[in-house]
Amino acid sequence: MGLEMDNSELVLKYVAVGMGIGVTITELFAPNHEDGSRLRVLDLSHLLPSVQIGVAVNSRRDLSAAAWEFIADLKSAAMGAQPQPATKDRAANT
Repeated sequence: MGLEMDNSELVLKYVAVGMGIGVTITELFAPNHEDGSRLRVLDLSHLLPSVQIGVAVNSRRDLSAAAWEFIADLKSAAMGAQPQPATKDRAANT
């Protein structure tokens, strides 16, 4: 039997109570995760392809400063850098 879920936290809870295994993003396995001591991550990079994730925005609408900062933080995190305060110009050009 297999289950498909849209909620990764729920997947982790099912695995933690012994209902099988789950495939989800590794970022959910933070050291302070409540089930972190019972769960472990297996490296599947040799079996599964990398996935690119993008940000969709409406080019006909202006984004708020908070939205630009969020986009800049995502870009910084993807490049392994620490997030910095963003401006519209910097976020668009990074």
